Amino acid sequence: MSRELDGIKVLDLSQFLSGPRCAQLLADRGADVVKVEPPGLGETMRRLCVLMRAEKILSTLHRGKRGIAVDLKTAEGRALLHRFAATADVVVAALTGAGLPCSPVSDRESVNTDPQLAARQMLTEVPVTDGEPVAVVGDPLSGGAGLPAGVRGCPRLGEHTDEVLREWLGSEAAEIAALRDAGTVG
Repeated sequence: MSRELDGIKVLDLSQFLSGPRCAQLLADRGADVVKVEPPGLGETMRRLCVLMRAEKILSTLHRGKRGIAVDLKTAEGRALLHRFAATADVVVAALTGAGLPCSPVSDRESVNTDPQLAARQMLTEVPVTDGEPVAVVGDPLSGGAGLPAGVRGCPRLGEHTDEVLREWLGSEAAEIAALRDAGTVG
């Protein structure tokens, strides 16, 4: 089944909430979204969710994406990022300090009982890689139809690194092994 954004490559460099949510909505519409995180513990939101024992929040922010781990503190990692960006159609990054207006942030319970979301049939479930599905706010563009078919759950940290290196950059096994041995990717 084709979707509106099939064939569009999105590189997700964002963190926390708004950027990852933006990229997740693009993934819901068929874009090939690749979430870039540092090797080891991942991005700040992943670490916070682990500390708060709220890993299921990641299923809302990163469903439908593939995940890669790249060390951007190294010259090799930055060079790899430039290669990815050159092949991407869209790059999602933070707009820190841009002064954009925002609305109140609801806690999980108030979202799950919000009468407007219930009336629009916006609550749905997404798969979790290693656990029970979790209830999340669905796709606002669907008109209450839930999530588009084929939406995958949140990737584990670096789960798709090798796959994306092969598909987006044409990397061979030897190059991938060298990047991994150097600690450039995780």
